[in-house]
Amino acid sequence: MSDPPTIAVRPWRLLAIVLTSVACASLYALNVDSPVRTAAALGFILLAPGLALLAVLRIDEPMLQLALAPSISLAAATLVAITFISLSWFSPGRVFVCLWVLTAVATVVAVSRDVRARRPLPEWSGWSTG
Repeated sequence: MSDPPTIAVRPWRLLAIVLTSVACASLYALNVDSPVRTAAALGFILLAPGLALLAVLRIDEPMLQLALAPSISLAAATLVAITFISLSWFSPGRVFVCLWVLTAVATVVAVSRDVRARRPLPEWSGWSTG
């Protein structure tokens, strides 16, 4: 028998993704003009997209996550920003919304895959041949 797949979305990872995403989105929606908004945006940009994509890839080594999460997040933000610049559609708000949607979709994919992996499959008895 094969071992069950590892759980990709650990509670601390999900908490970090949700907290940074909600804090940054709330402060952006309320148009808060303070260093708190800058810190929340920096935390979101450096953590959330990278952690969500690492969960999809099922990378669960803490030191590897520490190294890869900020670089993947910054790469995603750069690609989104460059794409919007080349389309003459750039604004920081649009980049944030696109990164937020990317993070949400990746998190939902990883969590749903983990839920399906833990659910037992029904046994197949086959048809009787008589």
